Amino acid sequence: LAGPRHGIEIRVLPASRSRVFAATDLDAIVEYVGTLRDYGGAYYTLHPIPATHTGAANSTIVISRRWLLIDVDPIRPADTSATAAERRAAEVLAGKIDAHLRAAGWPHGLVIDSGNGVHLLYRIDLLNTQAATDLVKAVLQALACLFDTSAAKVDTGVFDAPRIARLPGTWNRKGTYTAERPHRMATMSPVPPEGLGIVTADQLRALVATAKAAMPT
Repeated sequence: LAGPRHGIEIRVLPASRSRVFAATDLDAIVEYVGTLRDYGGAYYTLHPIPATHTGAANSTIVISRRWLLIDVDPIRPADTSATAAERRAAEVLAGKIDAHLRAAGWPHGLVIDSGNGVHLLYRIDLLNTQAATDLVKAVLQALACLFDTSAAKVDTGVFDAPRIARLPGTWNRKGTYTAERPHRMATMSPVPPEGLGIVTADQLRALVATAKAAMPT
C-alpha cells in the first residue's frame, strides 16, 4: 500500500492517536498496530508523506497521489455496522464499477473489504496539486453519477490529499455490536498475478467525460 521511499501514517480513531513510519519498516508498523486494543478503527494514509513528519498528515506535506480510492458503501442508518444484505449491496456495486473500468482499459486494482463496504484502489501517479485534487473529485462524482443506486453509493468526499483509509487486518467497530450488525475485520484480496498497472490522467479524464455524456440534457 505504501511507496518504499516515503512514510506512512497509522492513525487510530476516535482517539486520534497516530504515528508516522518509514514505509519499509514493516515490523515496527505491525508491532504498533498490535498494541492497539479498544479502538474504533485503525487507518493509514493513502498517499506518501515524509517519514520524518510528526503528527497527523495534512495537504501541505503529502508528496504525491499514489492511489485512487473508490469507497463503496451500502445505504444504512448512520453510525452502524452493515447487515449481510447491506454489505452484499456494496459488493455488487463495486463489482459493476470494477468491470466497467476494466472494460475501459484500466489495469487491475486492489479490492479491500472494509468490513461494511468495499474499497477499490487503483494506482495513480499524480503530483499533489489543486488540479489533481479537482480531477480525483470529478472522477468520484462521475462514478456516483453512473453507478449509485438506492442500496449502495460511491463516497464522493474522499478526494482530499491527506485522506486516510481503513487499514486491512484491523477491526471495523462501527456502532454497537449486534448479531444482525456485527463488527468485522477489514481484509484485502490478493494482488492480481499480473500486478498493478497505473491509471493515467487521460484515463481519469475519459471517465469524467463519459459521465458528462451520460447526463440528461
